[in-house]
Amino acid sequence: MKNTLFIVLFFVFGLAVTGIVHAQRFVDHHDGTVTDTQYNLMWTKDANPLGKFKWDDAVDRCSSFSLAGKMSLQKVIVNQAAIPQRSSRREH
Repeated sequence: MKNTLFIVLFFVFGLAVTGIVHAQRFVDHHDGTVTDTQYNLMWTKDANPLGKFKWDDAVDRCSSFSLAGKMSLQKVIVNQAAIPQRSSRREH
């Protein structure tokens, strides 16, 4: 019985710690943006803020897109693509 209680408490504590770490990694600015503090990237909360476009039209729209006065969407895409690849190369 003591072992079962210990295992359950250990599991619950682990879930609580995981939630705290996750909450600290992502910061909601309440202006339509969220920052990933691990990679220092800012994301839009809306997965499709500009609607649907053909590729060339989407690239043109992204170059002038701004959300809450932050950097353009195009810059975020370039930074987002580069950082995780560099970190995954170091891990292997």
